[in-house]
Amino acid sequence: MEEVETPSIPEEYKDVVEKAAQKIAESHMEGVVIFFLESFRPMAFFWSQMLRLYIAPFMLFLGVDKVEKLLRFLEKEENIEYFIRRIEYYAERKSRKKRKWF
Repeated sequence: MEEVETPSIPEEYKDVVEKAAQKIAESHMEGVVIFFLESFRPMAFFWSQMLRLYIAPFMLFLGVDKVEKLLRFLEKEENIEYFIRRIEYYAERKSRKKRKWF
C-alpha cells in the first residue's frame, strides 16, 4: 500500500494522527474504527462537537493537548479520509510483516 499524501493537513495534526493510526492497527481495531469513521464522516463537525462533550471528563487522563488536536482534526471530512487511509496503511503494513516467512 502506498503512502497517502495530503498537503492540506497541518504538520501538528499529522503527528497525532500517525500515532493514533499506529496504535489502532497494533490493537487490531482497524475494522471497527474505520466503520465508525465512515459513518461519522457525513456529519463530521457535529459529531466532533458531541465527542468533545462526552470525552471531556477523560481528557486529563488521555492528554488534553492530544485530544484537543484530534478533535479539531476530526471537524473536517477530508481529514477523516486521511485518518482512514493512514489506519489502512498501518494495518496493511502489519499484515505484511506477519506474512513474511523468513
